[in-house]
Amino acid sequence: MAYRVGDMDAYEFASGQFVRELCHLFLKQRGQEYFRHHQPWHSIEFMGEEVFLTRLERGTTGWEMDGPGYPAQSPLRLYNQRWSGFRDPDSARFYHEYLQEDVRRELGWLQARGNSAGSGQGESISPLDWIQLRSALLNESASTLAASAGADLFTPSRLKVLGNCLALLRGTRPVHFQRLIPPAAPDPFTQSLDPVRGGPAEGCWTTVGPAAKPDRPMDLEAAWPSLTWTTWQTPAGGPWTFGTIRPGGMEQPKRVRRIALNWNTEIIACDGE
Repeated sequence: MAYRVGDMDAYEFASGQFVRELCHLFLKQRGQEYFRHHQPWHSIEFMGEEVFLTRLERGTTGWEMDGPGYPAQSPLRLYNQRWSGFRDPDSARFYHEYLQEDVRRELGWLQARGNSAGSGQGESISPLDWIQLRSALLNESASTLAASAGADLFTPSRLKVLGNCLALLRGTRPVHFQRLIPPAAPDPFTQSLDPVRGGPAEGCWTTVGPAAKPDRPMDLEAAWPSLTWTTWQTPAGGPWTFGTIRPGGMEQPKRVRRIALNWNTEIIACDGE
């Protein structure tokens, strides 16, 4: 829509957001191997093969993960909800073209586990839900989809019947895509596609920099930046710091400024004069 009305700033921003989400999808599908290789730093509990990245939390939490048996004491399992409510055709095309075999293995494992004895409550997905998932993600034929549904293909709610019919129609012939926006040369690199903000919006395990002046948030106190843990405190209740960072030869900076590059990156400039 932004492209059609000529708002190229909004179009480029939306495209950048979509690409970032595709990166998240790729990591969500394959990133568990990194954690399995290194094992969690905060626990001595062994992480086996049946573990999945479930959701990406903002701030310092990062990726959450679980599986049928990991963590052992977890009251909530989210791995079986990774495909809950999935209906997006654009993301499905990305999965089909770049992660099809990964998705095929996971769906097959989930279906087998859901149909096995002793599976936990909520671990199985209805065969009627699998029709739409496998049609969108794997491009399976209509005969294969109908066989997996059995006799209950057209017995659920009207909305689900409509979704199943569309999934079956999709499997009756090869899928073709038509480009709505013509190809063009890439735009030059910029510092950020995000709208202008007052500064970084994401937190990290540590912060760098002195305190900001109350009347001028982008100007900092004239002191060397310090590297500080944000989640821990000293026994006296103060900030836990690794000490100050002295990037230049001057005894003390005359002015310290915060220069935002984009939504999660900034420069701390120390001026000697």
